[in-house]
Amino acid sequence: MANIPNHAGPKGIQFSLGSPNKNIISAGASNMGFANPGMNTAISLLNMSTALLATRLNLENLIFLKAMNLLVDEINEAFFRCHKYTWDEYERRKKELENSSDNNHLSD
Repeated sequence: MANIPNHAGPKGIQFSLGSPNKNIISAGASNMGFANPGMNTAISLLNMSTALLATRLNLENLIFLKAMNLLVDEINEAFFRCHKYTWDEYERRKKELENSSDNNHLSD
């Protein structure tokens, strides 16, 4: 789905990787929606490296594989933390907006 906003097609109008819902159009850079693609990229690179290094198994390659596995775990945790922070910030701002619109209706 990451390619939808970049390539021509009808879904590009409705879908935005950086927007949490269809009611908001992202204006500028956004960290929203990067967790899954980032995690999957790290895991795919680990899988490819494992396939290549497994053709010549020795102690050094096993150490490399273990180190890369630990690094992928750290990468996945970092992407998840970023996603959680971004989502929590979105929810906080959404509540603030709802509260301010409720207050505006009460004062009318």
